[in-house]
Amino acid sequence: MPAKIREKMPNEVMLVQVPQTPALLIYTESGLMGHFEVIKDRFKSDKSFVNLMRDICPFLMRCQIGADGRFLVTPYLRQHAKLKRDCALIGVGDHLELWDRTEFQSAAVGNSAQ
Repeated sequence: MPAKIREKMPNEVMLVQVPQTPALLIYTESGLMGHFEVIKDRFKSDKSFVNLMRDICPFLMRCQIGADGRFLVTPYLRQHAKLKRDCALIGVGDHLELWDRTEFQSAAVGNSAQ
């Protein structure tokens, strides 16, 4: 993680796997809880919200960030995000996204074509 970003982050973050997205989302714990509150307000029923949480919560990972800005990603989450050697850390509003650089470039080209 670049030093400028690392300085603004706590020592611990939450990695989130989102189904059907080859990336990992990186939130502070308070940022993730706030995001869940916003999502819950958008659902018409508690049951729909609970079903979404069942899809997401099993794949949350609390992660310590070292002084050098590095953090470990489990093999399962690396496989989900198709992370290889070169990664891209993208700022998206209230969170970061960790992508394999090639996957991100493919997704960016696909999105600009639409």
